[in-house]
Amino acid sequence: MSNTNKESWDKHAQRFYVEGYLSLDDIDFGSYEYPTNKDLNIIGNVKGLNVLEIGSGSCNCGIALARKGANVTCSDISQEQLNIGMQVAKSAGVNIKFKCSDMADLSFVETGVMDLVISMSALDYVEDFNKVCSEVSRVLKKGGRFVFCCTHPMMFCIGATELWPEEKANPNYNYRGPVEWKWNKDDSYVFTTYRRQLSDYINGLAVNRLYATRMEELFPITPLPDDHDFDENEIKIRTRYPSILVVEATKIAE
Repeated sequence: MSNTNKESWDKHAQRFYVEGYLSLDDIDFGSYEYPTNKDLNIIGNVKGLNVLEIGSGSCNCGIALARKGANVTCSDISQEQLNIGMQVAKSAGVNIKFKCSDMADLSFVETGVMDLVISMSALDYVEDFNKVCSEVSRVLKKGGRFVFCCTHPMMFCIGATELWPEEKANPNYNYRGPVEWKWNKDDSYVFTTYRRQLSDYINGLAVNRLYATRMEELFPITPLPDDHDFDENEIKIRTRYPSILVVEATKIAE
């Protein structure tokens, strides 16, 4: 993740976290307008498991798993995000380890000790997905799982013309590379996300002995929650094309 993203998340952390909005009982896949883990049951029973959340932000997913009995470590490039996570974990009465680190550098974790690695809506900010997979594979036990969600590659190219034309991003599905954008147009800081194709995710997993065992392409739930943020055009687009990609992969033997 770039230093620009680190600085931007540090600045954005307090505004992004809204107490009570992020559930500590469930795992969401980027937004509550979409099915959650209660709907998909992709995480499974985590009691007693060693779990690492990378790109954890304010750690709501890690805290939710800790409340279910997992031994959780949360890592994020933004110390300000982790500081919020520490406060929330304390309020929730759970013990979690915290580490400020890039997702492509898990050197603080020993080899072959994790049962589960999760990453929720964070891999879009990573330039080198293969390097992340290499590190995830290293820290996982044989048979351990990597569960992540990210923006669906199709939505990135559809959104370039239909949802975020002000970003002037490349609308072609075959575009690989960075896109700079602002959360709010008047912000003084920018974020960088990195677009890739679906095949890049599958191949990045495969070369690092991570076998994709399940994949879900998410559309908004119906009816939408009363407090959803979609306008009519966005509802139209997001009900036609998948918005979120959810993948479960298992580490296999060499």
